[in-house]
Amino acid sequence: MGEDEIRMQETYSFFSKSTHPNRSHLPRRLLGEGNEFVLGAIGIPSLTLLADYALKTLNLWFWYGAFVSHTYADTLHEADPEFLRTYHNVSEEAKHVASWLVEQFNRVLAEEQQI
Repeated sequence: MGEDEIRMQETYSFFSKSTHPNRSHLPRRLLGEGNEFVLGAIGIPSLTLLADYALKTLNLWFWYGAFVSHTYADTLHEADPEFLRTYHNVSEEAKHVASWLVEQFNRVLAEEQQI
């Protein structure tokens, strides 16, 4: 689909490392903090980290939606003639959401760095 190879590798690496707790992601995600017996999310998670994950997930789904829409365009159009219009409307909304998430990421990052 013409996606930048380096960006795709970085996205794949991020999600594959985040799938299961491992040595590199466990400390960064602060899993188990506050409870010595549980390796689960304890306490209030970092809003910066949540905004970062939300942006990465939105980007992944945006790419996946485009890929599936292109691959199965004929079938999707046959099942729902309005699909393409709906897809474009949703993709425009996703761009606005991504911009908002970037703003929130920058805001909460600045707040967390002041603490």
